[in-house]
Amino acid sequence: INRIDSNPKGLAPEFGAAQLIEARMRVQRYGGEDVTALLSKAAITFTEAGYPHDAGVARFYEAIFLNDLSLAEKRLSIALKTAQEYGDHQNQVWMQRMMAMAYLWYYEREKSEQTYKRALESANLASDIPTSQLLEMDLIEVDLRKGDLRQARQRAKRLQNNQLWTKYRYRASKVQSDLLRTQGQYHEALAILDRMLGNARRTARQDMPAREAGSIACARMSLLIDLREVDAARAQAP
Repeated sequence: INRIDSNPKGLAPEFGAAQLIEARMRVQRYGGEDVTALLSKAAITFTEAGYPHDAGVARFYEAIFLNDLSLAEKRLSIALKTAQEYGDHQNQVWMQRMMAMAYLWYYEREKSEQTYKRALESANLASDIPTSQLLEMDLIEVDLRKGDLRQARQRAKRLQNNQLWTKYRYRASKVQSDLLRTQGQYHEALAILDRMLGNARRTARQDMPAREAGSIACARMSLLIDLREVDAARAQAP
């Protein structure tokens, strides 16, 4: 981004894209702090370069990280319309997923579920299999929250019948374990987590992502408590 910034003439779209990438990297590293100014700059860069759709995408994410739900809704409506016009399926899906997550943060569970479903429809229409799998897992967790075990099992079965992309296998196993736990199958749920941890240790290509590792550790500790293995749960605690 520094190279583009030093000579931005004729590279405005690339500069705006670089600003968006930097913002995403900051979100991954620092949890969304200090990204709104960068997203605002990216929107200005795209607008001045004559790329209104990309500017709209940046403005939507700015509203999300400003924690302004009503503003995010308005900007999403505009950005989705231009995404359809430009055939930008990727941003169409990911903006809807981010909006669904925002609704969940504000306990707007019905809106969250409906937005997840629209995102899944968009991903399916675009034949985006990895993102469709991710959204199915999102919706399984929604089903579990509202106690719809039948729907959760149907979604889990669909995932099991398809080959999961590697980066989603850890989370899929966690979701499967959660589903078994709701049915009182604590030993089976624990076995899935243990098997997944064993596979992760044997996998030389990449370690388990830190977020998944933390989620699995908490789930495993909770299951041990359910099984009244308190000493084992305490030994796992950080």
